[in-house]
Amino acid sequence: MGKLFKTLFLICLVALLTGAVWVYREYLRGLPSIPSYFQWAARVPKTSKVYAADGRLIAQFYLQKRTLILPDAIPDNLKLAVLAAEDAGFFKHGPVSPISVLRALLIDLLYGRVKQGGSTITQQAVKVIFLSNKRTLHRKIRELVLAYMLERRMTKQQILSVYMSSVYLGLGNIGFEEAAEFYLHKDCEALTIPDAALLAGMISSPERNNPVTHPELAEQRRLIVLDRMLKKGFIDRKTWQAARVQHPVVYSRPRPSLGTAPYFASMVRKQLRLLLGDHSLETEGLRIYTTLDTGVQAYANWVEALGLAHLFRQGRRRLADENHAHKTVGNAQIIGCDARAGHWIVRTDKKGLKVNIPFAWAQRLFFSDLAPCAVKGRVRLRAILHQSDGTLTGIPVFGPQAAITVIDPTDFSVVAMTGGESFDASRFNRAVNAIRPVGSVAKPFIYAVALDTGKVAPGQTFPNTPLALRAGGGRWWRPSNYEGFDNKNYTLEQALAYSINVIAIRVLLRTGITAVSEFFTRLGIHARVPHNLSLALGSLETSPMEVAGAMGLFAHNGMYDRPFLIRQVMTFDGKLLFRHHARPRRVLQKWVARKVREYMHAVTTYGTGRSMAGIPDAWGKTGTTNRSREVWFAGGCAGMTMAVYVGYDDRLPMPHATGANTALPFFKNLCLLLHKR
Repeated sequence: MGKLFKTLFLICLVALLTGAVWVYREYLRGLPSIPSYFQWAARVPKTSKVYAADGRLIAQFYLQKRTLILPDAIPDNLKLAVLAAEDAGFFKHGPVSPISVLRALLIDLLYGRVKQGGSTITQQAVKVIFLSNKRTLHRKIRELVLAYMLERRMTKQQILSVYMSSVYLGLGNIGFEEAAEFYLHKDCEALTIPDAALLAGMISSPERNNPVTHPELAEQRRLIVLDRMLKKGFIDRKTWQAARVQHPVVYSRPRPSLGTAPYFASMVRKQLRLLLGDHSLETEGLRIYTTLDTGVQAYANWVEALGLAHLFRQGRRRLADENHAHKTVGNAQIIGCDARAGHWIVRTDKKGLKVNIPFAWAQRLFFSDLAPCAVKGRVRLRAILHQSDGTLTGIPVFGPQAAITVIDPTDFSVVAMTGGESFDASRFNRAVNAIRPVGSVAKPFIYAVALDTGKVAPGQTFPNTPLALRAGGGRWWRPSNYEGFDNKNYTLEQALAYSINVIAIRVLLRTGITAVSEFFTRLGIHARVPHNLSLALGSLETSPMEVAGAMGLFAHNGMYDRPFLIRQVMTFDGKLLFRHHARPRRVLQKWVARKVREYMHAVTTYGTGRSMAGIPDAWGKTGTTNRSREVWFAGGCAGMTMAVYVGYDDRLPMPHATGANTALPFFKNLCLLLHKR
């Protein structure tokens, strides 16, 4: 009997060990290692967010759209709604709830199939992080083991954070922060109990209980969650009654404020890559706080759109300017218009291709009160894009582009930036990358150096008479004025107000080309400063942002700092990565800066910019380059400094365009709006 017992014991032991090995090989081998919460948070892809100065979200960079809700920042309303919807005893039971498992087993037996999982939030967190949604015995066993392992590595609050940051909530939204932003246009902290119940109700079936696609089902589920919150004692009856009749306002898309400053955001992205190096914008969940003023940006957007539309109405169009320059007019013919699809259909000249042009890429037509389908004839295509569906999309050029940069001269922060008519059509940021001659905008700086070095006295006069200078190769250079010569003497103020070229050359001759070139270099303008007398006529090349920044020294009493867009950058968990430090330096004597600003005020009262005479604090300078390839107005008003540039990307001449009649209206309208703030 003893031998038989031993034999049976050995058989059972071998069977048990064999079963254990089989279970290990079939279910437990290759289980993933469980990270700590901070290891998981550091490596999971997160959305980096860009904020304006007032805290509004203006851009997001991501590979996977996810925002972490940190353990100590889970809002109470949302926590209670999620617990009521999914696992009310989460903080009381272990990784697995025996009661829930037994209840789920009975329901499954009743229906004859897997009907309910009985999973705790810990199990669901395991499923979201490590496993699939497929309901199989194999996955369930692994899930149970991993749940126990997870609660050994993380606290309950950390597990809840993982779950709430990772659960899918429909329409591409991962986690409650993204869902709150998408559906309700709120941050999680701002969610009311009715809001939280709506979102929590989506967990069990994100698409079926989606408030956008199935609002009735979403409302039914919201009421169920509220009932559970009352039953579990999470809310009192009075709160429950009020929450049932408070219906959350649901949106079908992200907040419309996103993307209002795409050129600004693209510049921020570029600068961040230079600042942070290996830090990945698309995965690390950075918080980027910028200098953008959303109100000023909205003004700049409107001014640019309306300004381009006004030029279009006046006849400033690509085809007309091509014709004047004796170039081939257009390279495509409009052969149709699909108002419902929102595009024109054109045929190209060379290959006879049919190409679509989206209406949205020609905003000036809408602001010109011209019905899109009324547009006929030829058009210039800058490029043709191949779409994934096999269609071709053309980028049109209906007229010149514009760029506006607005800077707060108290700290040289960039508060607004437009880089062109449509970011989708052209991501070339003309505010930063359009390095163009500035024309007479260079003259205030030349006069400033002349005064600062003592080479010219404030009350000194110069004759407006013809000038002949020996040029290279023994030739003579005879510069001209836009309005000719009158043989009178002018002060610096008058010469600047009327933009007299020969006087600017006389001042440059007295001051010295080297002194002026070095001054521009001190303003951050490098390698595009000519070392000859053409500098007085504006052959200096720079960008609208650098011009707006340089004008800041006149507003800031001779102090200058480099314009900046990013105030600080934080990690997802609140650690400081970068903070901007102001480094203002004096580049002009205070009296010189004020005196030249007075001269530029004269420009707007009786000079080339006299159409701005009704704006008392406005000052600035017009600029028109050779053959009117570019036109400018730069200066200040309402405590800001600004630069406006208008021109074609390929520098096609714009006949009869000047800084006064083409760029100044943009500047004036922006000043009028700023004064109404």
